[in-house]
Amino acid sequence: MNKAAETVETGTPRDAREGKRKRVEQSKASLHGDLLREVFAYLPAVDLCRAREVCREWRDAASDESLWRRLCADCWFKPVPNYPGSISRVGAGGVPFHSCELFQMGRCRLAYAEAFSERERAWITTAELCEGVYVEDLTTGELIRNRNGRRWWFRFKEDAGEDWQDWDGWWAGEGHGRESIFCRDGTVASNMNDLEEDEEPMVHRWGFARDIYEIDTELAREGWRHRLLPLSDPRRDDLKVEEFEEQGYFSELAGVEKPLKSPHKAKKYAKELRAAGGNGTQFHVGCALKLWPDTDLDDWRDRESYPQCVVRRHPETWGWILESCWTLQTSWPMPNRQEEELREDLADEFLKYDATEQKLEMRMYNRGIQPEQDECVAEQMVNYCQEYVNVEVCGEVEISMPRILATRVCAKPHNRGSMRIVPADTR
Repeated sequence: MNKAAETVETGTPRDAREGKRKRVEQSKASLHGDLLREVFAYLPAVDLCRAREVCREWRDAASDESLWRRLCADCWFKPVPNYPGSISRVGAGGVPFHSCELFQMGRCRLAYAEAFSERERAWITTAELCEGVYVEDLTTGELIRNRNGRRWWFRFKEDAGEDWQDWDGWWAGEGHGRESIFCRDGTVASNMNDLEEDEEPMVHRWGFARDIYEIDTELAREGWRHRLLPLSDPRRDDLKVEEFEEQGYFSELAGVEKPLKSPHKAKKYAKELRAAGGNGTQFHVGCALKLWPDTDLDDWRDRESYPQCVVRRHPETWGWILESCWTLQTSWPMPNRQEEELREDLADEFLKYDATEQKLEMRMYNRGIQPEQDECVAEQMVNYCQEYVNVEVCGEVEISMPRILATRVCAKPHNRGSMRIVPADTR
């Protein structure tokens, strides 16, 4: 059909119809963008991320910083749903400092992504251990860095013994654990209000430790494999079997033939989460802490050193947990005993580390054996992770971060091209 015939049949020139259709589509597109933002305001973060992958227009609308600011406020500042005590993730220390800085700079989408991707990082920096964050104004979202000290809440486990349980008010249903602060000078300060009338404060020191738990575990795994091999197998190493049996796993057998059972619990080891590298082979020094009574720093190795506190995260509050076979510490007020009996997320039977994992350290403590030279990073102590670098964000602003954390953050796929470490010679 030619153009004249088409005009006669429809009464409207083809060019006019196409021009009108184009103008209508353009009008719908501009209106569609405004409506998208209103619709996206009701979406959770995971759906908003999916919307960004649909098309360019949806990506622009779903990247609006006001949408992500609301998500940050809901996720960070409001109490964690169904968790006792009205604990927020910011208050629990679950939101990293650089996410808070990005949030205040208006980079809310990047701030949310960083907080979410760091929620399972199981190694801690000195600043995260010693400093806290609190919300100054919920309406403006102003976050203030509390450099006077992050409060930690401490209690003993049942395995520590009745004497320590009697001393620990948590077991009597009194409060949310004893408060303490890890100071940058390497001391641990206790809250004087938690002390009894005639009780003297017990001063401790702290330092970052090598992860003995994983080293002990690997030794046990290897010894277990060799013990399963027949005596005639050339791959069997009797020395490794002897070292393994010295740990006491088979002392109860007494020569009686019984089916062999693995000494390890059916749970995932935290090695991968606590590793510094992406391949899960190199341990980060911030994944464990050592505590010992305050003595002369030159002679502390001759003193008793408690089993190390392994660092991990709480899946709901994203807060920090320091756990050993005898003790538990959290970066937020832990549920009191009555609440814990109902919730059970921090009950002893559901915790990860006990005498099985830290058998070697318990034996060293009870026998008064001083630690090996490299079990505690004494030469670095609290100087660990003090080297700070500037990180450029989207080529516009800079934030200051510990180098080891900045290296991790800038290497993430969602940060490539938007965050980079500023070379020292250009500062």
